[in-house]
Amino acid sequence: MVTRSLFARPNCRLSERFRAAQYVRMSTDYQRYSIENQAAVIAAYAQLHDLSIIRTYRDEGESA
Repeated sequence: MVTRSLFARPNCRLSERFRAAQYVRMSTDYQRYSIENQAAVIAAYAQLHDLSIIRTYRDEGESA
């Protein structure tokens, strides 16, 4: 699970949600958590912490 994937930055107005980007990756075929599972966990975290995910960075390549 990717827990370090959220980077929040406040908007100019206090009434708006914080904006965040998510980074999801799949390094091997044997990895337990798929990119879709990682994105679902991040979405749940974002909703719980009043974050709006505005950008997704995906890395589907394999490690060397």
